[in-house]
Amino acid sequence: MNTQLTPADIEKMRQIVLESDKKNSANEFDLNNPPRTNYVHQPYPKVVYHADAEGKALYRKVDDAEAHKDAMAAGWANEPVGSPEPPELRLDDASAAEAAAVDHQIADLKKAKAKKIGR
Repeated sequence: MNTQLTPADIEKMRQIVLESDKKNSANEFDLNNPPRTNYVHQPYPKVVYHADAEGKALYRKVDDAEAHKDAMAAGWANEPVGSPEPPELRLDDASAAEAAAVDHQIADLKKAKAKKIGR
């Protein structure tokens, strides 16, 4: 069987093989540099925040604009609720005197250190 192919036939066969390889090949990529997709902002779902009667922070997820509107109407907020300030610590007279003495010692040490550095 002596089949003579013209250069045009050979090129046509190469194109057919190339197209077949493209269709049937596995999706290959470099594991060290995988394909990336751009980030697209989606407004929902999002988290809303609320503080209960005891001051404990609560949160919940809202899935759409209607649920977000309802949550806002019910007193929820878009930002986290801060914790309440702790009450100021009140010292008795003896503890207050001791704290003042320690504060005075610290101030004296800072002055002494500043004099050493200033030399």
